Amino acid sequence: MRYIRLWEGFDGLISVIQTHLKDYAETEEKYGNVTDECKKQKLNSVKETIILLERMRGPHGYFIRRFDEVEAKYPKYQYLIVEYMNGDVDSGGGFIVQGNGWAGMTDEKTTGYFEFVNGKLEMTDSPDQCETDRLVNELQEYYTELEAVGTKADTDSDNDFEQLNRLLKENLYSWWD
Repeated sequence: MRYIRLWEGFDGLISVIQTHLKDYAETEEKYGNVTDECKKQKLNSVKETIILLERMRGPHGYFIRRFDEVEAKYPKYQYLIVEYMNGDVDSGGGFIVQGNGWAGMTDEKTTGYFEFVNGKLEMTDSPDQCETDRLVNELQEYYTELEAVGTKADTDSDNDFEQLNRLLKENLYSWWD
């Protein structure tokens, strides 16, 4: 199921299963005639499955959630776009405002403190080198975490599919009784 494309009905399949499980849970809570402990276990497995299926909706949900976590952790670098006083906009590299210039790195991975000199962004002496170093290190950590987003998202997805497989294997027939 993990590799079915959205346009091939995966999202529709998730909706059908979720709708059934929500109806089942609601009915079981109101009218179920099983022992309390058994009812709790069945309802917990249904609710866990509904949550898993919700996380699986949409083709890029895992990636977007992991990406948003990194973005929230580093809000200063969120868009990596610099609007300069002369109206120019630069989205290459990553910069953060420091004093009258910017600490950061260019696309060529040159790091340091930058200011406009004769209308061109150039590396210059930092007014506070310790702060520049700190900001550059933080920016590099940000990029490192961004690079790991895809791998973490795939791991999250694989774990959810394994858990869903386990839940379906253990409970599928009892949910449809």
